[in-house]
Amino acid sequence: MAVMRRLEVLEIMRAHGLVPTVNAGSVSDYLRVGEALLEGGIPFMEILLRPYKNTPPRVNTDAIYEARRHFGDALIVGAGTVQTSERAQGAIDAGAEFLVSNLTDEGVIKIANLCGVLVVPGARDDSQVRIAMSLGVMMVKLFMPMPSLGIKANLKFLSEFRGIFPRMEFIVTGGVDIDVIGAFLRAGYLFVVPSLGISDAVKSSDWASVTQNAKLAVCEVVEARTQ
Repeated sequence: MAVMRRLEVLEIMRAHGLVPTVNAGSVSDYLRVGEALLEGGIPFMEILLRPYKNTPPRVNTDAIYEARRHFGDALIVGAGTVQTSERAQGAIDAGAEFLVSNLTDEGVIKIANLCGVLVVPGARDDSQVRIAMSLGVMMVKLFMPMPSLGIKANLKFLSEFRGIFPRMEFIVTGGVDIDVIGAFLRAGYLFVVPSLGISDAVKSSDWASVTQNAKLAVCEVVEARTQ
């Protein structure tokens, strides 16, 4: 299971515009979600490295390994909420093709760079973006700061922040519902982390809803890019 070069993964992310996150309690649930996403037209799954209820942390890295083995190159599998260099190395050893963090950790970034794996650190202020840039990061994750205020207010806030770093690629997460995906893509974000109702689907084993929401999200991407 050769890990894709980070530039290849980056370009596929750019093409599809959607990278959903998944947190589940068993390897089989992760595989079912992966199948549902693929059926809906999304070839990405970001497995969050955080516990689901009382399940042991190893379930997440086991799921990365099994998903890579099960899907091969059809589904690009990465790890999210990667907060330490040890977790980063564990995810890469399991086969993760990209790493996403909710913070800017130098150790995580250096491990990813050393292994040739795409890394997307999270940033909440310009100093964190500057640190990421100094370490050769290709894109940074921003958090929608005020979901309750609506899309226009958030786009305005984030565009002012992004304007400081015109050469950096950005993605956005946090309350990105299906009906606002297009607005963020048209604003220049590389991709979004969409809310596809996966958490509820995992609880009820409603895999069909994941596929349906994935199809709706893909339609939003297509529409945004044809306008």
